[in-house]
Amino acid sequence: MPGIVYSPTATAMLAILRRKFESSNRRNDLRSHFERQLKADGITDEERLLWQHSIAFLLWHDENHQAALAMLGDAIKQAPQRRDLRLGLVRQYELAKEPARALELLDTLTADNPAEQSAFEGTALRLATATKDSGRIKTALKRLSEGPVSNGELVSFAEKMIELELSHEAESILSKAFEAGPLPNVPLHMLMEVQLSHGKNDEATKTALRLLGQLETADAAAVVGQSSPASQQSPASQPRSPTEMRLSCYRVLLNAGKLQSVIESHEAQLKALPRSETLINRLISLHTAAGNHPRVVELGLELLKRNVDKPAGRYDLAMKYLELGKFDDALENLTILVDLDADYFASRCRASLHNLSGRKEVDDLALVLEKIDWGFSNKRLAVLPSMIDQIRRCPSIADKGPQLFVKTWKDHPERRIDLLQRFAEDQWWQHAEIRG
Repeated sequence: MPGIVYSPTATAMLAILRRKFESSNRRNDLRSHFERQLKADGITDEERLLWQHSIAFLLWHDENHQAALAMLGDAIKQAPQRRDLRLGLVRQYELAKEPARALELLDTLTADNPAEQSAFEGTALRLATATKDSGRIKTALKRLSEGPVSNGELVSFAEKMIELELSHEAESILSKAFEAGPLPNVPLHMLMEVQLSHGKNDEATKTALRLLGQLETADAAAVVGQSSPASQQSPASQPRSPTEMRLSCYRVLLNAGKLQSVIESHEAQLKALPRSETLINRLISLHTAAGNHPRVVELGLELLKRNVDKPAGRYDLAMKYLELGKFDDALENLTILVDLDADYFASRCRASLHNLSGRKEVDDLALVLEKIDWGFSNKRLAVLPSMIDQIRRCPSIADKGPQLFVKTWKDHPERRIDLLQRFAEDQWWQHAEIRG
């Protein structure tokens, strides 16, 4: 009865017998019975295998793994033609955490068909990984990639190759996957990187253009709440953000002299869709990669201007102007903000003065704050003391605090009580300009 030793039925029957004998405290009696049957005269080869397997089963479950493995190994010697015995022992070696012995035995087997060969190589890959046998890992991956496998499996094989620094083999596998059908974005990015590392710049450029196309398709699908197959990552892939992949593509195109044509295409799209923030953000990345700083600034300001109806947007625009050295524009927007939302203005300015302390930007901000017409409204005057308080806390501009105090004291007598209460300990009211 070929196959009886590792048949599910035989194993199930042994498990039932073991439980019944254990429940009556006769576990050793069962093994003794099997051992007597093994030594009996006149048993057939198949019966001998059955008793050997039965004894090994009980030894294994008694945690006597080495004795069980030895019994199974002896069975194989007596029936070398039985592939099921060797396969069973491969599994037991792996369970016993002896992958090297399992792999050695597995490699004595010859597959009968491509599906079985793939199964063998999948097991070999797992065992070789456990033993860190890079040569056998490489062989298994190569054989697996040549078999009937999905694109997702090919990608996982390529990733393993890259981990082992077998980049040429990884490129070959990824190229095969690419030819078979659309690759997800992450493995396509991986292929581009490998092509670059091998100096295949033309191929990398083509891959970069393909990847950018897929990323834009994924963006469009996201807008309407759909899922683009090309945007899906393979399960084993390390996550890379779309922004990171785009920047990598832009660098490849820049080196290939192809980036300008991509920029011109996106600029044309922006003219047709001038309200598209997605296009503006993409163009900012493109012009940054190309080193077109003036256009980057222009596009950045365009984005910020779209949100000036909100206090946060207005403040961010003012700070951007300040960063660019456009003080009049910064002053205009901060003045609008203090009238729009004085409390928000005060909290953000205080935070900026604190965070920028010791840097040139804090001097620039203080200079702009000095130029605000504080007396224009009570709303502005109400937040002025808190501005003076924060300015005097910044070492590099601390002298501007009393200067602004004196100016307010002289220009707005109605605020003097508030100023005295807020800065009583500083005694700025004794300043020469005030006392004189």
